[in-house]
Parts: sequence; C-alpha cells; structure tokens
Amino acid sequence: MRLLTYLSIKKIWFNLVAILFLNCSICLGQCNSGINDDDILQYYSPPRTSGTITVRVAVHLFSDDFGNGGVTFNEAYDVLDKLASNLEPFDICVSLYSIENTTNSDYLNNGPPFSLFTSTNAIDMFLLPGSFSSCCGTTTNVPCAKMSIFGTYQGVPSYLSHFVSHEFGHCLGLFHTFHGSSCEGGSCLEFVDGSNSANCGDFVTDTPADPCLAYHVDPTPVCTVNVTFPNDPHNDPYNPDPHNIMTYTYPNCGTYFTAGQGQRMRNVLQSVPAFINFTIPEQVYIQNITENAFDKYFFSPGQIAIGSNVTTSISQGNVDFSGTFKSDVIATEFIDFESGFYSYPDGGNFPWLSGYFKSDIDENYCSSTHFKNEFRLISPNSLGYNPLLNNTVWLSTLNGMEGYENSLWTVLEDTSINNIIYKKIFQQYINIPSVLNNPFLNGSYMLYLREDSASKQIFQYMGFGMEQLILDYSLQIGDTMPNSLGHDYTVTSIDSILTNDGYRKRFTFADTSGFPVIWVEGLGNLADPFSTNRVYDTTFANIICVHENGNLVYEFQEMFPIDCNLYNDIIESDINNIIVSVYPNPANDQLNIQFAPFDIHKKEIEIYNITGQLIYAKISAFTREEINISEFNPGIYLIKITEGKKIFSKLISKV
Repeated sequence: MRLLTYLSIKKIWFNLVAILFLNCSICLGQCNSGINDDDILQYYSPPRTSGTITVRVAVHLFSDDFGNGGVTFNEAYDVLDKLASNLEPFDICVSLYSIENTTNSDYLNNGPPFSLFTSTNAIDMFLLPGSFSSCCGTTTNVPCAKMSIFGTYQGVPSYLSHFVSHEFGHCLGLFHTFHGSSCEGGSCLEFVDGSNSANCGDFVTDTPADPCLAYHVDPTPVCTVNVTFPNDPHNDPYNPDPHNIMTYTYPNCGTYFTAGQGQRMRNVLQSVPAFINFTIPEQVYIQNITENAFDKYFFSPGQIAIGSNVTTSISQGNVDFSGTFKSDVIATEFIDFESGFYSYPDGGNFPWLSGYFKSDIDENYCSSTHFKNEFRLISPNSLGYNPLLNNTVWLSTLNGMEGYENSLWTVLEDTSINNIIYKKIFQQYINIPSVLNNPFLNGSYMLYLREDSASKQIFQYMGFGMEQLILDYSLQIGDTMPNSLGHDYTVTSIDSILTNDGYRKRFTFADTSGFPVIWVEGLGNLADPFSTNRVYDTTFANIICVHENGNLVYEFQEMFPIDCNLYNDIIESDINNIIVSVYPNPANDQLNIQFAPFDIHKKEIEIYNITGQLIYAKISAFTREEINISEFNPGIYLIKITEGKKIFSKLISKV
C-alpha cells in the first residue's frame, strides 16, 4: 500500500468531498432514467479483449386484448437494425435473444409491470407505440438491463427515433452529455477543456462539455445550437454537440456516439459482471441438443465447434437438428464439425414442415438482429492453464451443523520450507454483520501451498516434511479424487465458466450422495478454496467473492446477496508487511481491526476526520480491536496505524 503524507491525504479528502456531494438524480425532458452519479467502471478491472462484442437483446411488444395495435415485429426489427448501425463503428453488434408480443390492453395503454419480464442473458427492451400517453424513454439506472421506449415527440414515434439508442446507451453505461449540470440536479459540470472529465460530466473526454442543451436547437436544416451559454469557470465558451445521441436534441438530430462513448460501452460490456453474461463468447461450442420442432440459430463473433466430442474425448452428447424447421450456424472465423453432429431436416413425421441446415463463414457479419441467437460456452480444450492467483483475497461462507463461518483468505509473499518455495496464505475467520454473525468463530492461521504448473496440481504443506494434494487440474472425466472422509468423488464433466477476467476451466464432481462439488482453475474449490478435504461440496459452503489486485474476479450471489466491492480491502498488507484487517467499510456503529495472529507489538491507532482533526487515538498490543464509532458523524475518515517505522493508512466511510 502506498504511504500517504498528511498534505496528500487532505488533498484526497477534498477531492472525495467534491465527488460525494454530487446529487444528479433528476433526469428531465425526453428521458426519465434513474441517473446515478457514480462511475461504475471505477470498481471493475480494465476490459479484457479487443474485437467484436455481441450483446443480446430481448424485445417485448404489446397489443390490445384482441391482438391489435402496438409496435409490429417488422417495426421492431427495423428498430434493432438502426440501433445496430449506431453501435457498429465500435465493433459492438446486436443479437436478438427473444421477441414476444403480449396481448393486454392495460399494458398497451398504461405500460407493463416491468418486473414480470426479466431476461437473465439479455438486455430487456420494451417498445410501446407512438399513441402511448406520455413520452419518450426510460431506464432503471446507469448502467442497467431494462429500457423502455414509448409515445411521440415532435410528431415522430419514439421507437423510430434516436431515443432507442439514447436509452440503450444508458444501459451500457453512458450518461447524458450534460451529466453533472444543474438541470440534472448536479454540481460537477465538465469544463470545456475536459480537464475534469475523469470525475465530472459524463466521464467521457471527447464529448464536448454540455451545460444543458435541453432542445435549444434549430432542427432545420442542419441542427444548430440556437442559444449562447455563459462561459465555464475557466472562461471558455461552451459549444455542446446537438448531434450527439446522449444529449437532449430533436429526433432527426441525434445521429452518433463519439469514439470515447463507444469505448466506454465496450468497457461496461467487458468489465461489469452482469453485462458479461449478456454477450456472446468469441469461441462457442454446441453439444447435447436434440431439436425436433423449433428453429435454431447460432452466431459467434469468432469460432464455433459443433458435435459431441468438442471438449473432451468422452462424448458430452450428440447434436441432432434432423427435426428442426430451420438451423443456421454462422461464425466469422471457422466452424468445426465433429462426430456426433446430425442434420437431416426433412421434417421427420411432418415432411411438409421440412426445413434446412445452413452454415456460413462471414468475416463481416455482425449478427442478424432478426433471429433468436442460441449459444454455449467455449470449449475448455482451447483454454490454457490458469495458475493460482496472486495478491488475491477470497471471501467464503460455511453453512454447517456447527454454525456459520465466514473466512477471508489472502495470498501473501512466498516463503521457503525445507528449500521448497510455498505461497503463504493467511486465512482469517471473521464476522460480517450484513451476512452472518457468529461471535465464536473469530481467529486466523497460516497455510502454505505449492503449485506445480507442469502437472497442474496444488499441494498443501502439512508439517514434518509432508505434503497433501488438495487440487488436481489434470483430472479427466471419469477420474476419481478421494477426500479425507473416505469418499471417492468422480469427475462427471469438464467445461468452462466465465469469470470477470476471462474463461476458466471448471471441474464438476459427484459421489453417491449427489452433492455438487466444483473446482475452477486459479480459484480453487468453489466451496472452500483450499480445503484439506480436497473435495468439499457447495451444498454447505460457497466462495462469495474473489478479488485479485483489487479487481473483482468472481462472485457468487445466490446464497447471500452482498456487495463484494464492500469487502475488497478487508485484508490489507502494506509494503512494510503490516498484516491488518479493517472492516466493515462502510461502517455504521463498530469498526473492527484485526492483526495477524501472535502480533502483540505495540501499535498506535489514530483516526482523523475529513478536516484532518485527530478524533480517536489508542495504543494497542492486542491482536484485535473493536472501536465504537456510533457517535462519529457520517463521512470519510482516515485510519492510521503506526508500529515503529511501519505505517498503515486507509480511508473508511461512516454511514
């Protein structure tokens, strides 16, 4: 951790105050989106790949009780085509996940209950007709997975205007170009020279600063600004762009996104976990499908392998399209047909319904918006080995007969035992009030792991010169792995899982009990990363969060929905090797400070408020301190811990 001087800390405090006091939650005019101030990208790792990104969209249409009125299917296809043309310059393609029409007069006239229409693998787009009583579009937040378009503006139905791309831009993380201005309730307006664009405005440098254009535009003939704004604080004149899709302008004026906006949308699609699930992998494999009725359409912006043996030498299931009406497989690079693939689309028992199977290589193909796109994950055979992560923190929860246990694991420096190099792992049992609270399970210990990348195996040092194999990523389907309880677990499948830093190989085990057991390369056992039971099932335990270098790599939200970013820094190790845990952050009534086991050196603990005033001080020689902060005012504080010449510092938030 970088050590901060008092002056630099004050500078950070004042910058944080400037950001925290923004209040841009109001969105006026054409768009009624729930606009937050925070730039979500600051919480996630940089994007992983270049090349084409294909995002899936689920379209929801509505007609009256008799099936009349509303936006038609053909009109919806035209909407997607126009959206795709606005995204294509940035190698972002649009693929149709589903399209459906609901006959309900109330939904058509008053709007549907959006919570009833939720897709897990796509962005939901609700299209209502121009006759709708209000106008024009909304999203739930920035970014988000739901958007709606409705009504008419200046004689143009909203679904036929740039409003669709405007709201979709919000879904992919774009703010209004006038974000931070007073007309949106904000106080962090971007300067004309862009010098504060990283923290203010729309967080995009190449969009001209917009003090609130708000339709001050002459729409004919070329859409020009028809008002003069006061100069910015640097006395530079504003010149907002009336053609930018993310400003408030007339339907015929909003025509494009900037390169910076395009890159920001790509960053959201590649970095934010939920949005990664909305995209189609560049490497797709198709297995274990028998289709006797419906059309099948597969698109990949890269490669497709189809058949029963595309992942391992053991069949994962044939692919049979013999009974389909129509099947298309399209990729930009290559399509690999393996054994176990069948396609004789003669209609089977219904020859009058015979269709076709078609495969195409199209290097310039950007996914048809008119067909539902099925997809599968990539083949694990195409993945390289993922070693154990470095500078990593795991948060896991155990739900067993003895109660609830929350563990934090962190990788520290390497160490030598008997002239063999091991990774030192610090495990700490903690209480997280927002998840579970058990006062009897606090403590910590060290364990030592050796990774053999050549054999893809990980061993734990057990003492007295002995090691135990705890993870073996060289296993194949059908291989067995014993645990310390005497059960033999069998590998039943090997596939891939999409984490925030790319695809990783996943191993699934089973025994006679039927409990699920899952390993993921580089992450360990998803129940308990380094359990000496070796095969430990996810019925009773789960890794909730994994961070590497402060970036969220993996999260499991089915068991306990918590904010993984909240516990990103729960264990800290600075350059002077002070091992200390400060949590929770933000905190409400109590702040916990946990030092390494047997660390009984005297330490000075100090807490400063936002003005630099010392408000708490204590000398401690204990391994754990609990500080009552219930009387602290809400805000940002600096905690400073000094042990001799070693200094640990961290910003915390009191709520």
